[in-house]
Amino acid sequence: MGIIDLRRLVRYIFPHILEEDLIGRGIVELVSGKTAEDLIPNPPVYVTDEDSLDTALSLMVDNELEEIPVVDNNMRVIGDLNLLELVSAWRRREAKRRGGRKNADRGHG
Repeated sequence: MGIIDLRRLVRYIFPHILEEDLIGRGIVELVSGKTAEDLIPNPPVYVTDEDSLDTALSLMVDNELEEIPVVDNNMRVIGDLNLLELVSAWRRREAKRRGGRKNADRGHG
């Protein structure tokens, strides 16, 4: 038993891309002269603490992100959400929904 993390899965599925882009040209060459700002999507992708988890998940999927920053009204980062947290929240919501249906079904018997 073990864990397959996303990086390992991507390396397995796309070894030719990683080999050519990262190893062939070298990771240092790829990021040489870059700043953090160069890597930020334009426009930046974020959610506020008032956005729904559905909105966060949609933005993450649309922008191929594993996590997304949460900002306040002053655009200060107050946290972040990652895919694992969103999947966990979804599972809790589904469990509540199924539990509610089971209880409703019992009342109709």
